[in-house]
Amino acid sequence: MNSKSLVDTNWLEQNLKNDDIRIFDCTVHISADSKSGIKFKSGIDNYKKKHIIGAGFLDVLIELSDKDSNFDVTLPSPDQFSEVVSRKGVSNSSTVVLYSTEGIQWATRVWWMFKVFGLDNVKILDGGGQKWFAENRPISESPSYYPEGVYTPKLRQELLVNKDEVQAAIDDNEICTINSLSNPMYTGKSPLNFGRKGHIPESVNLWFMDLINSETNEFLPIEKIKERFNLIGAFDKPKCITYCGKGLAASANAFALHLLGHDQVALYDGSMNEWALDSSLPLVEG
Repeated sequence: MNSKSLVDTNWLEQNLKNDDIRIFDCTVHISADSKSGIKFKSGIDNYKKKHIIGAGFLDVLIELSDKDSNFDVTLPSPDQFSEVVSRKGVSNSSTVVLYSTEGIQWATRVWWMFKVFGLDNVKILDGGGQKWFAENRPISESPSYYPEGVYTPKLRQELLVNKDEVQAAIDDNEICTINSLSNPMYTGKSPLNFGRKGHIPESVNLWFMDLINSETNEFLPIEKIKERFNLIGAFDKPKCITYCGKGLAASANAFALHLLGHDQVALYDGSMNEWALDSSLPLVEG
């Protein structure tokens, strides 16, 4: 188990004055409809109104997405990532705590980026900003900044897969490919899609929100999470690939597998955002 990667609000409040701690709000707001699709908006305005005391803000949409990609929220280059997090106060010796006030996937997305670029001492706040605010813990209503740091990235290529590797995994009995979207999106019954309906052949489905307590925004107990992954056979094969629409929900499932101690998990960053637009790539409905 990697339970130290998930911290509760009590732990964070007790460690607020730790000089090595770097806390960041990673919130992005989502809106969706069947005509316009899925839209994102930075959470910076809400951060400026209220955030965990001392926390900075990491803008996933603007600062931590590849500026040259044809797709949004694509993994940035090592240099871009390093420049941003260094400027925000992170060094290789930092302990980073991430949270969101709207969906755990934004915090886990940034957790995954840090992991890809070599920093392991990164934690997710269980329950996120919602739980912190509900418990009336210390907040600030003005932006917070850390002294500039120096972060040197070390790319872990094994945590990434591209569409060719995902296609090869369809016929690979050693890989469990996990679709992290809702079941209606997985089956193609939802009006929302990424250009084509359905899922990658042989992939199994576990909606990341099925790992979350909807009342508290906390992860379910670890044994419940393990049950859900066992039901789809995630531990029957040595390696897992997670994907979703844009690599967001997939990061939540990757984080949950990390909590369970699965050390062979890669994320398909292009996900359906890329796959569905390539008509040569297969999709299955149902």
